[in-house]
Amino acid sequence: MELSEETTTAAEALARFRGDRGITASGDDAARFIVPIGPLRLSFPNPGKLRLHDLHHILSGYDNDLLGEAEVSCLELRGGGLNWIITVLCLGAIALGLLLAPRRMLRAWRAAKGVRTVYSLPHTEAEILSWSLARLRAELRIPAPAS
Repeated sequence: MELSEETTTAAEALARFRGDRGITASGDDAARFIVPIGPLRLSFPNPGKLRLHDLHHILSGYDNDLLGEAEVSCLELRGGGLNWIITVLCLGAIALGLLLAPRRMLRAWRAAKGVRTVYSLPHTEAEILSWSLARLRAELRIPAPAS
C-alpha cells in the first residue's frame, strides 16, 4: 500500500520501513552498531542517530543495501549537521560506492544539492517524528524520488 505523505507521520513511515526490512529498535541506543559488507561485519561507535538516518532512506527512496547506504551518505554529507563519526562513516560509504558504482554515486551526489539533513534541524527527534512526511520533505528540501 502506498503511503500518503500528507497524512503519514515520519514515525509511521519509519515503523513501516523498519518492519519491512526486519530492523528492530534494539540497536538504536546500543554503544556500537554493525555494518555488514559482504562477509565482513564491521563494528562502529553508535552516533545515536540511526532512527533519523533511516528517515533519509525513506525520503530519498534509497534502499538500505550497500549502495543505498552510499547514496544516503551523499545526501547526508551534502546536507550537513553531521558529527565526526557520521562524517567518517559517510566518507567511507561514498568511497566504497565510488569503487562499485561511480555513476550511481555521481547521480546521488548531484541529487543531494541543496538538501538538508534531519541532523541539521533545531527540533527534537520526537517533534520530527510527529511531522508528516510532506512537511519533513519540505523542511529538508529533498525531492520525491523518481518512480
